[in-house]
Amino acid sequence: MKKILPLLLSVCLFAFNNAFASQLSIIYTGETYATLFPCHCPAEPAGGVSRRATKINQLRKENPNSLLLEVGNSFAGGSRDYNKQAEELDKQRTKVYFKCLSLMGYDAVMADEGFLRYGKDFLREIVQESGLEFINLSSLIFKSHIIKEINGLKIAVIGFEGYNEQFGLSKDRIDELKRLTDKLKKENINLVIVLTDQNEQDIYELTKNVEGIDCIISTVNYGTNQKQVITVGQTLLALSYWQARRLTRLNLNVEDGRIKSYSFEEIKLTPDVPDDPEVAALLAKYPEFKR
Repeated sequence: MKKILPLLLSVCLFAFNNAFASQLSIIYTGETYATLFPCHCPAEPAGGVSRRATKINQLRKENPNSLLLEVGNSFAGGSRDYNKQAEELDKQRTKVYFKCLSLMGYDAVMADEGFLRYGKDFLREIVQESGLEFINLSSLIFKSHIIKEINGLKIAVIGFEGYNEQFGLSKDRIDELKRLTDKLKKENINLVIVLTDQNEQDIYELTKNVEGIDCIISTVNYGTNQKQVITVGQTLLALSYWQARRLTRLNLNVEDGRIKSYSFEEIKLTPDVPDDPEVAALLAKYPEFKR
C-alpha cells in the first residue's frame, strides 16, 4: 500500500496539470524589407529595429513562454521596399538587418523566394553570419521546419512557399505540406504553425486540403478583410504588419493539442519606445541607411 500511494499521487498530479490549458505567445514580424529605421511619415511615424528590440525584450519578460518569428519578405529590394537604394547598399542593409534579428534572438525565419534576390552566395553569407534558423519546406538549402518545446508544448514551425506566378498554388507542394503535417501530428507535436507568403485565396485552399495546421502566419494582405487575425475552421490566420511598424503578439491557450482561445495585440513602435542600446550602437555605424 505504501508503494501504491506515491504512484497514485503522481498519476493524480499528472492528470491535474494536464487538465489546464498551456499558454504560448507568438511574437512575429514580416514584410520588413530590411527596414532599419522608423518611418518619419506623418501617417504613422513608427517602426525601427532598435525600438523593436526594446519592445521584444519587454514582452519576453512579461511572458517567457514566447516564440519569436520572422515570416518572410525580409531582404532589402523589391517593389514594396520604399527604402530601396543601389544594389550594393541594399545588400549591406540586408546584412545589417539580419545582424539585428540575431541580436534580438529570433527563433525562426521564413526563407521565401526573395531570399535569392542577390544569389546563393550572398544568401549563404547571411545564413553563416546571422546564425539564425531559416526554414522553407520547398528548399534544398534549408530545413523544412523547426521544433521548439515551450511551456510543455511541442511546437513545429514550418516555412511554406507554395505559390508560382504562372500556375498558382502548387498541388505538389500542398501534398508535401500535408505529408509533413501528418507526420508531425503522429509524433505528438501539439501545435503546427506555418509561415507563408500565400495570398488569402491560397491560404483558404491550404486549410481545405491540409488538416492539422493550427496557425498560419502570412506576409500577404487579406484584401477586403482588414483584421489582423481571423479564423477559418480550426485554423488561425494571422497577418504581419508592413515594415514592422507594429509588432503583433498572438496569445494562445492550448488544450489537448487544440487552440481553445486566443487574443492578439498590435503593438505600435512609436517614438515613446526607447532605443535598445546594443541595436542602436550597431545602427550608428550605418548612417547612410537613415532616410
